[in-house]
Amino acid sequence: MQRVRNIIVFCLVLMLCANCKRQNNNFDKGLSAYKKAEKNLIDYYRTKDDSLLYLGLKNTEESLQCSQTRYQAISLKIALLSQLKNYTRGYEFVDSLSESDFKLKYKKEMWHCYFHALESESIGDTTQRNIYLIKIISGIQNYIREVNMPDEKEYEEAYHDIFFSKTNILNNQILDTISN
Repeated sequence: MQRVRNIIVFCLVLMLCANCKRQNNNFDKGLSAYKKAEKNLIDYYRTKDDSLLYLGLKNTEESLQCSQTRYQAISLKIALLSQLKNYTRGYEFVDSLSESDFKLKYKKEMWHCYFHALESESIGDTTQRNIYLIKIISGIQNYIREVNMPDEKEYEEAYHDIFFSKTNILNNQILDTISN
């Protein structure tokens, strides 16, 4: 009986080790793909070669599959789609995610509205653009009021997002005034 028990324990330990090795391989692949995608974006800023953005998108797909790099890969894919001005694909990507895919719950709606705002701006609809930007600001302010954020970095990030959105509205209003 003791021998059977030892064999079962040995098999369980062996299975755990194999599972950890698979997870480490997944992490290594995810991290490697994320670093490649990040480098693609950095190289794009230097060269303005759009093919680097498409390559970055391809590289983010693998890093999205790794739970350890998923948050960063989501942010990176959003940045890549934004740079490509592929707004429809941007909000469709955001819509395909759940709130739990974001560290801060308001981020899903924020990015959804951000892509819609950019799309509205690209067709010259500044009124709709501002409606989306104001919706972003309201959503973040509600989140701050309703959620107890024990982490100071969360507050900083939330207020940074509000500032970014308000700056977009102000800059666009100034540009609209100048062009009229």
